[in-house]
Amino acid sequence: MPNPITDQEISDLMFVDPAKALALHAEKVKAELRGEYQRNQGEAQFWDQFYSDNPELRADHDEVRLIINNHLAELAPMPVSKASEKLAEMAHEHIKNKERKRADERERAVYVGGPGISENPSPFGGMNRDYIVADDDGDAGSLSSIINRRKAARAAGGVENLQRYADDSKVEAAAGRGSFIRRSGKARTA
Repeated sequence: MPNPITDQEISDLMFVDPAKALALHAEKVKAELRGEYQRNQGEAQFWDQFYSDNPELRADHDEVRLIINNHLAELAPMPVSKASEKLAEMAHEHIKNKERKRADERERAVYVGGPGISENPSPFGGMNRDYIVADDDGDAGSLSSIINRRKAARAAGGVENLQRYADDSKVEAAAGRGSFIRRSGKARTA
């Protein structure tokens, strides 16, 4: 393969033989395009082979690309087959650690106003467990269950149930866990 012609040689040749300079420039552009095409085809073949060997990683393509970009200096000098094996090993380990971290975060999650809240009132106005009345099926804290119980009590004319809910709301408001807004926009507690 002859030495590639430089841009400086092409620009010098423009004054002597412009047609030859343009032809050389066209050849240079074609060679660059062929090289880019071959690189793209090689990369596509690599990923096709990689995912045929590791189909479980296809859904995590972004994670695999992240790993290959972070460890390119380590993987580049290896033969393609070894680099592919190492990449698959690293991807499996990364995904396993990520899933373990997500599971740990889910276990530590605290849901305000839901099961597992502490006996202390929430700083965000959540309800204390003492004031939550459980349904017959044991559902104690969902907003829809409270609304449905209140609606059923109103429909049945259960004045004593409505009074109990009103008392609970007053206790919460007095404890600073709730407020009621008048039309004037001023907050007041019951």
